[in-house]
Amino acid sequence: LIDIGVKHHSVVKYNVLTLITGLIIGFFKGLPLQVSLFYKTKLGDVLLKYYKPGDIVFTHLVRSVPHACNKLILNGFYCEMTDTISRNYSVLKNHVFFPFNFLVGLEERRLKNYEKYCVQKANHTFLVSEKDKIYLGKKSLDHKISVTPLAIDSTKYEPIDWKRTNKYLLIIANFNSIQNFKGTKHFIDNIFPTLSLKFNLKLRLVGNISHKFTKTFSKTDNVHVLGKVSSLSESLSDVICGVCPIHISAGMQTKILDYMAFGLPVLSSTRSIESIDTMFSKYLYKCDNILQYSHYLDLIINQNFISKEELRNCSKLVKSMYSEKSLKQNLMSVVNTSNN
Repeated sequence: LIDIGVKHHSVVKYNVLTLITGLIIGFFKGLPLQVSLFYKTKLGDVLLKYYKPGDIVFTHLVRSVPHACNKLILNGFYCEMTDTISRNYSVLKNHVFFPFNFLVGLEERRLKNYEKYCVQKANHTFLVSEKDKIYLGKKSLDHKISVTPLAIDSTKYEPIDWKRTNKYLLIIANFNSIQNFKGTKHFIDNIFPTLSLKFNLKLRLVGNISHKFTKTFSKTDNVHVLGKVSSLSESLSDVICGVCPIHISAGMQTKILDYMAFGLPVLSSTRSIESIDTMFSKYLYKCDNILQYSHYLDLIINQNFISKEELRNCSKLVKSMYSEKSLKQNLMSVVNTSNN
């Protein structure tokens, strides 16, 4: 935090009793669970300790919004929502069974109502996807929402020595989350075996993963679970494509930016690339079934569809468009306009 210019920071501690109390109060107030869970923490008190009149307050995710809804700071309150989590739940409820589908549906409705409330309360709200903005469905609030992409630390990426003879597909993810687990499992069970056989490919999994899920994925031939690494660049040797097979998602998948910043072509589900600029369509291929995966891999491997030089240009473009500097400029431009 100090390295990126943070002058003061505070860690807000809480215990089980705080969480349970928040859940009970939040339930009767009609709040979504993830907002209720942190409802009774001291975040608001800490915020007021540092706040001075005229300061700008950015809240990250909807769970922090109750703590900024104070009369003293509402004039300087901006909500960085990232994505509409309720839109994730609208898909997730179709992938779980009773009674979980009922509970997910209830949480979806409460979340959507609360997300709209956040937009109403904040001076301005930032989302990473135009579809998230449309999903909220409040035309009267459009002027209070900006679509601003996520950012990556452009100093950490150097294009790999990419060759079309490379033999690994790569998935970077937190495999312990339900959307990443389900997407990866579907890919490994139903798509990868055919690709492995047809193109003589292996699959490398990089990211947080439990022992149980490691055993589940490792049962399939040619699937190698690397797990969490200290540096992503360590996992890129002999990789031909990055893969993002998620179907339960909203907003922007930063792993796609990671792949392209390292100079990799990307095979991705349609839902995962909805907020990526269309200028990257040359490097980013929509794959929702085995025929599409096979088609694009054939083009990449056998038909000189893309070159190392083009992928290096893609890396430069991604690091420029999605840099932390670019994001900061976008945010402050909106803030300055709003204040004026």
